[in-house]
Amino acid sequence: MVTLGNPESRFRYEESVIALIRKSEARDYLSRRGLPAGNPFLFPVAAYPQIFEGREFIVIGTDGTDDAGLFCVDVDTGEVAIASNGSDAEIGHVNASPQAFDSCIAEFIRGCPYGNRDSEQEELELFSESLGRALSGIDGTVFREDPGFWYTLLNDVAIGDYIESSDL
Repeated sequence: MVTLGNPESRFRYEESVIALIRKSEARDYLSRRGLPAGNPFLFPVAAYPQIFEGREFIVIGTDGTDDAGLFCVDVDTGEVAIASNGSDAEIGHVNASPQAFDSCIAEFIRGCPYGNRDSEQEELELFSESLGRALSGIDGTVFREDPGFWYTLLNDVAIGDYIESSDL
C-alpha cells in the first residue's frame, strides 16, 4: 500500500555541488526547480560527488530501502541513474535527464494509488501497462535496461504494492 507525502514539496540542490554536472539544463533544473520530495521512492539528499564503475556522479537521493540505492546524475551526460550502495556498486539507468525523471515521477504520482484491496490481478496489470506506456512516452530511455528501475516499479504496481491505503 502507498501513502504519498506532499507531492508539491520540492527539494532544490545546492549549486556549488551540482556545478560539476556539465549539462547546463540538468544543472539548472536541479538547482532552480528541484525534484519532488513527496513520493514513495525518491528521498532527496544534499548532493555530493561519488565515483561508481569509474564514472563520476552527483548523488541526489536514496530509494529509502534498507540497502539504500542511490539516485545520481552522471556529470558528463546528465542522465539519472541508480547505484547500489556498497563497494561493488552497480549502476542502472533511470532516465535521460533530471527533467524526464521529474516528469516520470509526476506521472506515477498522478495515477497513484493503483487499485485497492479488491482489485483483481488483471486490473493491476492493466494499471502497470498503462503507466508503462505513459512513462515511455515521456522518456524513450526508461526501459533501456531490463530489469531496470522503471521495470521494477511497474512490476510492483502489477503485484499491488501501490494500492490504496486504508489509512487514506
